[in-house]
Amino acid sequence: MYHEVTDRSEVADLTRKTQRGYILLREDFERQMALIATAGFHSLSLRQLYDWSQSDSALPPNPVLITFDDGFSGNYRHAFPVLRQFGLVATFFVVTNRMGDPRMLKWDELREMHRNGMGIESHTVNHPLLSTLSEARTREELAGSKRFIEDKLGSPVNFLSLPNGDSNPFYVTVAREAGYLGGCGSQFGVNVRSTDCFFWRRIAVKQDLGFEGFRNLISRRKGTMLYHAAKATGKAAVARVLGKKTYDRLYNLVFGVQEQDKSKEA
Repeated sequence: MYHEVTDRSEVADLTRKTQRGYILLREDFERQMALIATAGFHSLSLRQLYDWSQSDSALPPNPVLITFDDGFSGNYRHAFPVLRQFGLVATFFVVTNRMGDPRMLKWDELREMHRNGMGIESHTVNHPLLSTLSEARTREELAGSKRFIEDKLGSPVNFLSLPNGDSNPFYVTVAREAGYLGGCGSQFGVNVRSTDCFFWRRIAVKQDLGFEGFRNLISRRKGTMLYHAAKATGKAAVARVLGKKTYDRLYNLVFGVQEQDKSKEA
């Protein structure tokens, strides 16, 4: 799970858009993708993951799913060329009401990425915490973003990513009604056939991970996996105690991130 890829000159400005830890330098991302491409890994689309989860079909050896949340402009200017360089595919989850904003992707860029094999899927309309929404507002966020992306790209949208990994009791029912086949959360881990396809696990790739840390994660070294799983569990426990809304606001305050949510809570 990635967010933004950029060069050093843009990092300071981007810290007002997202937490600094989620901003990866292009040179580091390129090194990671080179490892995936040369070490026998095979990048998947979400549709391949879904089809595998619903059948007895096999996946290629060492499968890996590369995803990006939010829709930052560096996804097109820096990540996309690197992915093409190494013949890899990725899925980009976009917040429809933010596309075209400063530092965010433009629809022409998304169309080009889609034409070149990248998946463009939903990250809701406004990036709200779903736990703060009513069933009606949840439906607006999920169905609205799906419909808008399909209108812009002329292609079905089948998957979504939960903003901040947050959910509510209506999410799965509403998502199915809207026509989604599955979705990604933010819970640390790898996926097996029995994993709920509306809560696929991911591993956040952050700035401080380092190349060796990345190598250890994709190789599933036991000590590294246990360390990051414990760290994620502790973070989730703090969020439960504080409440997701309070936790995220405090986290953004610490890192100087401006509020991005344009929606009204209901």
